[in-house]
Amino acid sequence: MAKNTTGNPWVCDAVEVITTQHVRVHTFRWVSKTASAGDDLLVVDNNGDTILASVATGANYVEAHDIGARFCGINITAIDSGKLYIYV
Repeated sequence: MAKNTTGNPWVCDAVEVITTQHVRVHTFRWVSKTASAGDDLLVVDNNGDTILASVATGANYVEAHDIGARFCGINITAIDSGKLYIYV
């Protein structure tokens, strides 16, 4: 599927540039039914600064972070399983 940024939330499941524009993010939510302990998620901005870094603890992994911040670009540099929901 890769990404769908046409609605809210944005849904992403692959390593890729999500946007290079300034964007305000309310919440990140990582959901993975197939996660294994040690699966990684890493999200950075255009400068390579970490926005979100997480490691799954096992199957049926769900994690949410209320961010409420503005970023210059969103890039997923690691997502070992599941989908990242970005609420803008």
